Amino acid sequence: VIQIETVEAIDNIDAIAAVDGADVLFVGPTDLSYNMGIRDQLESPRFTEALQKVSDAAKKHGKH
Repeated sequence: VIQIETVEAIDNIDAIAAVDGADVLFVGPTDLSYNMGIRDQLESPRFTEALQKVSDAAKKHGKH
């Protein structure tokens, strides 16, 4: 399991998802939104875009 909780992680999500041996990308929504400067705004377009990036990278690399 790899926790995705920072803007830096989102910026590098494709490389993170490519790590062998990691099978799950887990987004910590509160931590990520806080680190994005939009604390608890989980409906924010910026936040949902970040989630989409994680989802796309997970699918591309066969992760959950």
